[in-house]
Amino acid sequence: MDLVPAGENTKNATFAAFIKSNDYQQSDRYSQLKLYAQAVRLAGLEEFLDNPNDNFTIVIFNDDAMNSLITGYGYTSLEEVPRPVLRHFILNNIIQHKYQVADFEVGKDEGFESLTGDSLFFRRESSTTNPYVLRVNAVSRYASASVTVRSRDLPFKNAIGHVVPMPTYTVRSSSQKDPKPDDLELSKDSVFVEKDVLLQFASSQAGYQVINPTGDNFQTKMASTINNTGTRRLYMQYKIREPEFEERLGSATLMLYHTRTSNASGVSESLINVYADAYTDWEESTTSYSDLPAMGELESSFSIPSTGNSNKWFASDVSRAVLQAFENNQDFVNIGVWSQSSPNVYFGHLGHANAANNKSYILFESTPETIITNVTVNAVNISSADFFKVIDKTNLQGTGASDKNISYFLSEDTQKGVVLVNGRPLRKRGSFTQEQLRQGVVKYLRNLDVQHTTDEIILEVQDFQGGFYPEIITLPVQIN
Repeated sequence: MDLVPAGENTKNATFAAFIKSNDYQQSDRYSQLKLYAQAVRLAGLEEFLDNPNDNFTIVIFNDDAMNSLITGYGYTSLEEVPRPVLRHFILNNIIQHKYQVADFEVGKDEGFESLTGDSLFFRRESSTTNPYVLRVNAVSRYASASVTVRSRDLPFKNAIGHVVPMPTYTVRSSSQKDPKPDDLELSKDSVFVEKDVLLQFASSQAGYQVINPTGDNFQTKMASTINNTGTRRLYMQYKIREPEFEERLGSATLMLYHTRTSNASGVSESLINVYADAYTDWEESTTSYSDLPAMGELESSFSIPSTGNSNKWFASDVSRAVLQAFENNQDFVNIGVWSQSSPNVYFGHLGHANAANNKSYILFESTPETIITNVTVNAVNISSADFFKVIDKTNLQGTGASDKNISYFLSEDTQKGVVLVNGRPLRKRGSFTQEQLRQGVVKYLRNLDVQHTTDEIILEVQDFQGGFYPEIITLPVQIN
């Protein structure tokens, strides 16, 4: 049954007036919108969403979704999230015109341009008990984290609202980097996993179950809601040390052995997110979710096709997490792995019968001479009337390798704004590829209170073989 906000005649209120009131609060936690209302205020969007003559469709995120978003961005509270990031997130989930669920055709993916110029997808599904199931970003051609609407068709003077219980986003599919040549002379070293468990979610955190798996049961998936026993996340710990080679560390790569995928009907691939979890020690024997490290910042993502890829190794970059651990004199890293898709995805682990050959590890590799021959830079110009600007190859372009094989690493946090990649804030040592510049998914967001000033995006450039361009690149930002 859909939830209806209590004590509020939403038809007679603008969306801004609704979320500024206290009448929408209910005992059912899925209807709680306190954090979303606070985010709208912090993002400076109350006035924008208060025009009764507008016609929007708004994907609204309840408190569970907002908390997951905050931790997924690598922050501990809503107040820590940069204001322009909140503004972009909210506007990225709003489209022009009012759409109720009945307006969508059953079984058809319908894409719209959001208010940030990105894509937002809706698909209506029908079951024997409910012909009006609405899913957001359930589109196969993107590596998306989809979600089912919890409360639909909330009417306002200026909008139709659909409430969701967890974050949703689309990620433009990018080409995999070319493999390093077999004859490339690199020094290598490895550290193997020391601990691994999976967390099975439930309707409340009190019901979360920590499982130390045996057999081929180390699995991750995202169910229709986070608070569902089908949702599972992996936790792993690796003792780290300086590599046993003298050259500069070129990369640290998480290696995961994919044993199988199940329950993948209608899903072509699973999007796997890799996180640098909090620096907190824990034991495999724990039975309490609260004893596990808090979910940290997204490190990297990769996709596993649903068929034809059993018993294969997959790699995901964790260089930022490892380098920061070295800088902070930490002796281990906690890595979280969480599928954002509905199939069950299984990996090798310490309790597997074949653990000697399929347990995970982090591969250290040295850096060779770079094949990048030149990097051209042109300033990013952003008007004070806008709050973001797409960074593309007219601003930044390396030569000597193909776009998918050139990566840019943020050396220092920006001062007057934030770099965004596929809708997520880029933190120090985070990266994007030249292909993503071409796709238009890299943006600079200025702080909402700055104008007529400058900023700098300081970058290291690396090719797919691990070689670093010899110069640090400074990309100027002019805020007019």
